[in-house]
Amino acid sequence: MGQKHKHLFDQIASPDNIWEAYRKASLGKRMSDISTRIHNAGDGHLTFERVQDCTPYVENATALHNEGHHGSSEMRHAARIPFVIVERYCNDHKITFAEFMGNREHVKRLLNDPSLSAFRIWKGSV
Repeated sequence: MGQKHKHLFDQIASPDNIWEAYRKASLGKRMSDISTRIHNAGDGHLTFERVQDCTPYVENATALHNEGHHGSSEMRHAARIPFVIVERYCNDHKITFAEFMGNREHVKRLLNDPSLSAFRIWKGSV
């Protein structure tokens, strides 16, 4: 990796940076297409269902791949993963989003998952 981007992942995955980005995003106009549904089972338990249309992400990833927009040899544009997929991964592995972002193995595992290949732009192994 080039000197210019040497510590970029560490900066992005810093919990302070993640929370600050979340704080700023929550103050601004919502651009998310995620909806949350709350289900009451009647026994005192609530279930939160997160729904997102992932079709635009697949279409965009396919278009970028077909146009050859894979990034450079120093920094590949691997994928466009919808947040609900990352959130489900975190729930399935019982980790926080900060833990997901702070551990490259989680990111690699998600990006290399064959069932998510439709979201990949650069098809190489991460």
